[in-house]
Amino acid sequence: MSNPEDLRSFKIRQRGRRRTVTTDPDQTVPKSNPGPGRRYAVMALTALSPYHQAKRTYASLRNVVMSGAYTIRDINAAAAARRHNPRIRTYRQAMALRTRESLPLEQIAQGALNIKRVALLFGAVAVAFSLGSTLSGSWFSALTSALFAGLCLLVSLKHELRIWQLESGPLQPDEPLGSLKQFIQLDGWFWRTIAPRLWK
Repeated sequence: MSNPEDLRSFKIRQRGRRRTVTTDPDQTVPKSNPGPGRRYAVMALTALSPYHQAKRTYASLRNVVMSGAYTIRDINAAAAARRHNPRIRTYRQAMALRTRESLPLEQIAQGALNIKRVALLFGAVAVAFSLGSTLSGSWFSALTSALFAGLCLLVSLKHELRIWQLESGPLQPDEPLGSLKQFIQLDGWFWRTIAPRLWK
């Protein structure tokens, strides 16, 4: 049987060997530092992975759907306000509520027309991109572009409704302001919605 003193000395020497570290400042331990090429390769593989593409497509679809829902909510809220607020039921009553700080009607109509033109421009680009994605077989991109084009159409409809109210209001100042339902019942309302009125 070994001497307990010798066994303890052996364990101390072994621990000392394990804990021995270099004190030379010029001797450094190499670190694992991947180069920029490896990092770019990892980023490229991540971006091209089907899971990453599906995640980005879902985020785009969610943003488009939420934006469309907010636009529809604004249209319904404006229509409900006109129905339940008797002060702005007619064009004459609406004009009576204007103050000196209110923008001129021509400037309001021109601002609505400018926003409508921008929406139509983005909508046309989205339709073209959707057709190109359909021909190339990229169904997710085609669906996203189609939904974005629908959102642009809703924005154009919202501002064309405002322009129509400003145009038809002076003709019948004591009649209730035209609603979205009345505008859709007009002949050619769709073509009026997508018309940019470039020469106005």
